[in-house]
Amino acid sequence: MSKQKQTKRAVILQERRIFAINLKQAREDAGFTQNDISKITGMTQSFLSKVENARNNISLDNMIVLSDAIGKPLSLLLTPPKNK
Repeated sequence: MSKQKQTKRAVILQERRIFAINLKQAREDAGFTQNDISKITGMTQSFLSKVENARNNISLDNMIVLSDAIGKPLSLLLTPPKNK
């Protein structure tokens, strides 16, 4: 794999991790379990777990569905968390 492709892949994985971390935190802050979100969205709990652990690709459409279910704007879920 070329250096350019490796760099691009690393950026994609980092963006996926940002969404995963923010999604899980927002879900927990809202008091939802993965099973709750599964029932609301129709997505499987297994899929949600993989998304929250950055092990699965997710479409923009599904990101919107999840952000609506949790009650947070998608832009917030895509914003890197502030360092503490």
